Amino acid sequence: MNESDSYWKEMAEKYITWFQPFTNISAGGFTDGDIRWFENGKLNACYNCVDRHLPHKADETALIWESDEAQDSTKVTYKELLQRVCKVANVLMAQGVKKGDVVTIYLPMIPEVGF
Repeated sequence: MNESDSYWKEMAEKYITWFQPFTNISAGGFTDGDIRWFENGKLNACYNCVDRHLPHKADETALIWESDEAQDSTKVTYKELLQRVCKVANVLMAQGVKKGDVVTIYLPMIPEVGF
């Protein structure tokens, strides 16, 4: 394991909750375009970014959105963010979107872009 891999292993274990541990930090290379990170590891991005912060930070700001107009900004707490993420997930499921499906959403620059 090289120094870079040691660093990324430490960061991944310290700051990410893994639902299945990774077996290798990195493999392949940039030259051939086959770089792979944290092989065989499984995580849940929403859990890591939102859910796990709820017990201690539910009412703290999770997201700050600022428009091109300086006076227009929105702050969203972790609790509000989870509610909005769940709402979007439920809309997608109601439309028949399943795990593994690819979804593209085109929105103007509004706070909901982050959900």
